[in-house]
Amino acid sequence: MKNRTRAFSLASLLFLLTLAGGCQLANPDAALLASESVTSVFSPTEPEESLEEASFTATDIGSAHESTAASASKPEHTNATTLTAGEKEVQKKIQAALSREEHAWKEEEVVLTFVGDCTIGSFPECRVSKRFETYFDASGSPTYPFDLVKDWFRADDRTVINFEGTLTTATKMAEKSWRFKGRPKFAKILSQSNVEIATLANNHSKDYLEAGYQDTLRYLTAEQIMAGDRGRPVRFSTKGMDFVILSYNLWPVEDEAETNADVAKICREIAREAEGEVVVIVCLHWGEEYEPVTAYQKRYSRQIIDAGAELIIGHHPHMLQGIEQYKGKYICYSLGNFAFAGNVATRRESLETMLVRPRFSKGERHPMCTGLTIVPCFSTSHANLSVNNYRPRPVFGAEAQQVMEKLQKLSSQLPNGVRKLDTYSIG
Repeated sequence: MKNRTRAFSLASLLFLLTLAGGCQLANPDAALLASESVTSVFSPTEPEESLEEASFTATDIGSAHESTAASASKPEHTNATTLTAGEKEVQKKIQAALSREEHAWKEEEVVLTFVGDCTIGSFPECRVSKRFETYFDASGSPTYPFDLVKDWFRADDRTVINFEGTLTTATKMAEKSWRFKGRPKFAKILSQSNVEIATLANNHSKDYLEAGYQDTLRYLTAEQIMAGDRGRPVRFSTKGMDFVILSYNLWPVEDEAETNADVAKICREIAREAEGEVVVIVCLHWGEEYEPVTAYQKRYSRQIIDAGAELIIGHHPHMLQGIEQYKGKYICYSLGNFAFAGNVATRRESLETMLVRPRFSKGERHPMCTGLTIVPCFSTSHANLSVNNYRPRPVFGAEAQQVMEKLQKLSSQLPNGVRKLDTYSIG
């Protein structure tokens, strides 16, 4: 369990956005990346392109406000030697800001962090120069790709990622277009980056068949990473509150009647879990790639909330989808790609991503989610935004506003989507 310490910088701008009853955007200002020189990464169908070393200018605009906590047993700071000059400046500002925010959250509140699709490895067809392993080896950082966000991971009570792929030495692959795997030792990337939970309920967890899946479970468990999947609920307790994370893969929907029956079964499982004073969080791999929220996502989300889920976290579409409230419960339809080495190039849709940080308090009857904090990010830290270096970075100023405007637009298109996003800085 992570214990609360504080960090953040008066030289950072934090945008807090209230999502119809408590959702806030954390947007610390910091320098964008100073120089970065990496092999260019484009889709296999695009020609190779060389990139000159690029630079960003550090800018100070305001102050910051964010919740924090830290685990004394885990690394607290990014190894500055692995960062560019601009990234080091970002880290200084983040640390200074976090240190000033020791009273941002009530001690009795529980703060979790969720991020979207993470592929910590590569696919066999990927050229060596563009593989995750190539970037990792060149970086010299044991926590690449999470160097720029792991302080947020440290500052919560639990961090949850959707782990798309395998950690295995198996060679026999599933017969499909995309097969992802990383080195077994990459499990240490998660543990050293303050990730505690990885959901495996997705369409890539068995890319290397059952052997690859079991290897992944074994290596994650060895690093004390709790692996969630259908039939593998993740349970934990902190600050006097009990939580269970239930994970399901609902993609693809090929037979609607069959899927309807499956969701009915899922709802019965949720209802059983919700009988006690337990916070039930449901992670769903669903939707269509690069498409808005589907009708079946809307329909099933309501059934799942009615069954007793306190919060729904979605992923798979490789882009942001909106946030909706139904009966006062948040539905985050898709968090987008995060550290996603399954795509060597960044599409505009997949570039925008976020940390979602729900907070929970003891209610009159049982614990409940009282609000969300959104930290807008890009899925790459490279100076050239068309290049995916698989290292997401928080964004600031105009870039953060861009992400939040997109999220607001997508949310406003939903029947119960968040309609108001108020921004303000803390002085």
